[in-house]
Amino acid sequence: MLTLNTIIEEIKDVPVNKLEELHLFIKTLKSKKEESDWWEEISATEKELIEEGEKDIEEGRMISHEDFLKSYGR
Repeated sequence: MLTLNTIIEEIKDVPVNKLEELHLFIKTLKSKKEESDWWEEISATEKELIEEGEKDIEEGRMISHEDFLKSYGR
């Protein structure tokens, strides 16, 4: 059975540069676990605005980036 003590004993023989790589990998695993969905973090108003924009696109109510810039004299 794998235990923390077993892992610690085996780590003692690992070169430092490999331990650094292992540390970065562990941090990556932790950050993936802690990542949340940005959709859950935005306000109801922001969600509504995004959904309105998606509806506009679906219904063809959009202009090109170039036309948008022209409308502002650029």
